[in-house]
Amino acid sequence: MDLQTLNRISINTLSGSTVSFADLGTLAIEKDVSSLHSSERNTTITVSANLVTEDASGVNSRVLSYIENNPLPNGVETEDAGVMRLITDSLGDMITAVLIAVFLVFAVMVIQFERFKQPFIIFLSIPFCLIGVIISLLIFGSSMTLMSVVAVVALAGIVVNNAIILIDYINTVRNRKRAAMVLGVDESSIDNPNGKYTSYEYRERLLDMKTEEKILYDSIVEGGSSRLRPILMTTLTTLVGIIPMALGTGKGAELYASVGQAIAGGLSISSLITLFIVPVIYYRFENKTLRRRIHEN
Repeated sequence: MDLQTLNRISINTLSGSTVSFADLGTLAIEKDVSSLHSSERNTTITVSANLVTEDASGVNSRVLSYIENNPLPNGVETEDAGVMRLITDSLGDMITAVLIAVFLVFAVMVIQFERFKQPFIIFLSIPFCLIGVIISLLIFGSSMTLMSVVAVVALAGIVVNNAIILIDYINTVRNRKRAAMVLGVDESSIDNPNGKYTSYEYRERLLDMKTEEKILYDSIVEGGSSRLRPILMTTLTTLVGIIPMALGTGKGAELYASVGQAIAGGLSISSLITLFIVPVIYYRFENKTLRRRIHEN
């Protein structure tokens, strides 16, 4: 039915006369919403879209930039919803989860090493893994999403494994060398199942500073060269398993691709830090501790 037909429709009044729609007002066809929704007593309209990529934050920033350059009428306000609302609401809980994970990992390492300083050295792998996460996301052209934050939480417990393996073995070598030096026997006879000497009872024994520095240096070199192959193998096997997820092929890949990309980048950088930076920091920390203990004695 067109506007001309509507204008010709007549209405009977109480006086018996007829009045057409054209006499009552002006009819026009305009676009309008099919339904009205309210939130907190305010009329709301939801504008939604399906993204072809996982770059929700990038799309959101461009929309906000457009709104800033094209102000809405007075009384009209906007707010984030959907994925961005979920990320904002979950960020606090995610940070809490990361702090709890870090604390639990630290507590386990303190129990294992029976000291507080060495776990701090191992923890240096965690901040550097964040650098790897950012670099990896930039290389793949992704952004920090909720799934990426989940990957960071998982990395808090993954990236310290290589450093634990390295430092624990260096401590074992140091104790064995110190026991062999004190007893005047060959190092191979210490902690030997068929021998009678153990290194544990000599772990707190101190020699002169020059001897202790030599034991520390030799232990780091031997421990690093011995644990190099296991660390590289465990890292490579994990990366090989993560690569298909990081490439993000197939349906729904935009949901999980950022998880693989974040884990791959964080694990790669943290492994390099473990092999090169952690031994140097370990030497500096332990050397300073040795000087203090020998001076006190």
